[in-house]
Amino acid sequence: ESLSLTTTTFLMQEQQQNESYPPGFVTIPDTEFHLGGAREASHAYVVGYAPVVDGTDQDFALWADYSSGNIEWTNEAWEVYSSSHGLNEGDVALEIDDAHAAQTFSPDIWVVQVFDEDGNEIIYDAEKCYSNEHGAVAEAVNVQEDPSNGPAAPIWTMSPPPPPGKPSQINFNLQRSSFFATSAETVQKSRKSTFIDVCSDTKWYNPQSHENTIEVLVLTPVFDSFEKDAAIVGHYFAVVPWKTFF
Repeated sequence: ESLSLTTTTFLMQEQQQNESYPPGFVTIPDTEFHLGGAREASHAYVVGYAPVVDGTDQDFALWADYSSGNIEWTNEAWEVYSSSHGLNEGDVALEIDDAHAAQTFSPDIWVVQVFDEDGNEIIYDAEKCYSNEHGAVAEAVNVQEDPSNGPAAPIWTMSPPPPPGKPSQINFNLQRSSFFATSAETVQKSRKSTFIDVCSDTKWYNPQSHENTIEVLVLTPVFDSFEKDAAIVGHYFAVVPWKTFF
């Protein structure tokens, strides 16, 4: 939760200097230092931040403008991460499910649209598996999210960071994950961190595959101030192996 407090401090400073964007639109400096440190300390597979973007055309457009203007964080974070791990872009074998990754960066919030073999759209849930070999889906495409579907939670900063120019989940709407949506609803009521069991394959969060493991999604709220009635403007999420707790 110290990461959440650090982010609240930073976004409050940002708001004093620039009120062009909602307070949850934030990119903390030294991203990999902070998120990577939290990831290693918690033994998480991935740690990331997703702002709350209200379901209006205006806020969706503001987010597209903000994310396109601040995407440089990926280059800076990858430089730190790759240097500390002795990696280069060619060394990374990305195993992200194609249905959960955009091939090129899009400043718009996006989701996956799934159709069955008869061309009918299937209600999409990021935690479910849609596979041709099981006859569940004929086509899956990435499309821009519709603001009328309600508040969105686009994946933004994360550790490990995506290698520049490679497929990534940046701006994927996490509200299309039933686990995230359920956790976010609980956090909204309790205003405290929560965790929930997740399925064993969460590689769509992260370039690394951790099959045959039981994992937990931990969600921590980020507030717009330190006041008692402060609004939740974003969430930090972490995918942690269940064995960490025992």
